[in-house]
Amino acid sequence: MATTQLSPPISAHIPDELWLHILTYLAPKDIWSSARPINQQLTRICSDLLLTDEIMRKFTVGVSISLGAGTRHRWYDIRGTLTFSFQSFSKHNGQYALFGACLAHPSACYDRAMEKWKRMSADGLGERQEWRVQHGYEGDLKYVRLPKLIVAAEQDGGGVWCDWREMFDAYFGVLEGATGNDMQEEGDGTRTDASAAM
Repeated sequence: MATTQLSPPISAHIPDELWLHILTYLAPKDIWSSARPINQQLTRICSDLLLTDEIMRKFTVGVSISLGAGTRHRWYDIRGTLTFSFQSFSKHNGQYALFGACLAHPSACYDRAMEKWKRMSADGLGERQEWRVQHGYEGDLKYVRLPKLIVAAEQDGGGVWCDWREMFDAYFGVLEGATGNDMQEEGDGTRTDASAAM
């Protein structure tokens, strides 16, 4: 009677280096919404991969503003945008990323746009504010609500502190109905002082 020899058990653990190599073939949306929720190892690896300079530096956060006089937008007012690009992560709270280096469009209205931005920031942006989030120049532009977003203090160089997990969930549509217009709101109102959270 012949005996069968059993092969050694196959390890279910795949090394991080191999996962990183595999994940580089996926789009950021697939990494965040499909691969990350699988297990704790992939959650850690996917978050680390998406937070690399190569991916985060392509994200921009912006806001549409009215460049006309007054506080209300009128149909004949010029609409502009302020776009903030990724700068760094908070040293005190790694869940927040600073988006600064503001660009105004149209660029000829930069001074007026900054004047409006300072007024908006001082008045409080509120949770209903829609933010323009884009990944790369050719990536989808999505209007999302970011209730945890905080206006950065002047000593931080201006801009906004953004909870990158909240931004990824909203941008990649991980939450139910996270297209921006119908996201559920949470929190306590406006946040304008970054020094308190950072």
